[in-house]
Amino acid sequence: MMCHIAVAAEWDAARESGRYDRSTLNSSIEQIGFMHASDSYEQASRVVRYLFGDVHQPLVLLDLDASLIPRAGLDIRHECASPRDPASEKFPHIYGGPLPVNCVVRVQRFNTTGELLAVLDAGEHPLPGSAA
Repeated sequence: MMCHIAVAAEWDAARESGRYDRSTLNSSIEQIGFMHASDSYEQASRVVRYLFGDVHQPLVLLDLDASLIPRAGLDIRHECASPRDPASEKFPHIYGGPLPVNCVVRVQRFNTTGELLAVLDAGEHPLPGSAA
C-alpha cells in the first residue's frame, strides 16, 4: 500500500477529470516531474508534519494500489528524500504523468490537519476485503 496526501478540492477536481495531476502541496506533477507518495502511514505522518502543518483547508488521504500504477503506464521509483544524501529516507515517486483516479482504492476526508495526523499516527488500517 502506498498513500498520498492531497487538498480535498484538488482531489475532487481530479475525480471530475479522471486524472490527478498534483505532485505535492502547491505543486503539479508537470512542475516537479513526479508525484510524491509514502510507503506507510508512519512515513506520511512525517510528510504532513513537514509540509501540511499550516494548511487550513480540508485534506484527503489517498490509499493507492501500487499494482495498478505500472498498468497505467506510470513508473514507481523509490528515491532519497535528499538527493545530496544517499542515506536519507527513501520515498516512492510516481513518474510518467498524472495518476488515473482508478489507482486510488480508498479516500479518507479530514477537516483539519490534526484529524489527519490522528489517523496516520494510529497506524495503517487494512483495506476492506484485505487480510489483516
